[in-house]
Amino acid sequence: MVLSTKLKQSLRIGTKLVRYNLLKKRCPLFINLLLTNRCNLACFYCYPQVFNRKVKEISTEKWLDIIDKFHEMGTEVISLHGGEPTLHPGIGEIIERVKKHEMICEVVTNGYYIEKNKTALKKVDSLGISIDGTKDENDKNRGDGSFQKALEALEFAKSSGLTIRIKAVITKNNISSLDYLCNLAKEHQVHLNVTLPSIHTDDEDLLPTTEQTIEFWEKVKDYKLKGYPIAYALSSIDYMLKWPFERNKWVD
Repeated sequence: MVLSTKLKQSLRIGTKLVRYNLLKKRCPLFINLLLTNRCNLACFYCYPQVFNRKVKEISTEKWLDIIDKFHEMGTEVISLHGGEPTLHPGIGEIIERVKKHEMICEVVTNGYYIEKNKTALKKVDSLGISIDGTKDENDKNRGDGSFQKALEALEFAKSSGLTIRIKAVITKNNISSLDYLCNLAKEHQVHLNVTLPSIHTDDEDLLPTTEQTIEFWEKVKDYKLKGYPIAYALSSIDYMLKWPFERNKWVD
């Protein structure tokens, strides 16, 4: 019997999780790679060095070598981020190398360069599309026109048969958009990730308060219990609700 690639991936991941639980043998199972700090947007909450355009970019050859090394270490899932990862000139080769090793490949994108990179992106296992809420609230966070581009990316991904997740960052600008996001994900039958930002701004008015944060995660849990496609386990949501520290506090 010939096993499918997805089944083989699942078996490898399961085996490594069992090995860790029984023998405490660790490996970097899931990796985020920030391919570039370049981006056509300037979302104020972005945690990479996207506002420092002078940072030297890692070459395609170096990224291919890094991917090879992670494969040797046992990595099974690689998620490609930025900045905007589709702006890296080697995005196609990088995706090819991940897939050559039969690892799961995800790209997280703002959607602006979907058509330009459609050949490469059709090879990924999952496309994460950044949508922060309704048109008005999304564009407050991400810039004018970004909502429409993200919806176009969503339609492209659906027509290509890709697995999709909507990735939303929640600030005071868009904290009221949870209802819209949950319904959008349900309508398109895709998963939804929501997260609070690692804020890189001096404007404290954009940060949800602790009380708002708790209320927000309670609503997320309610939607999960109602069957909406929230991409978190209930145990993870409960963990967020019981988080013992103040909002936006870094814990070593």
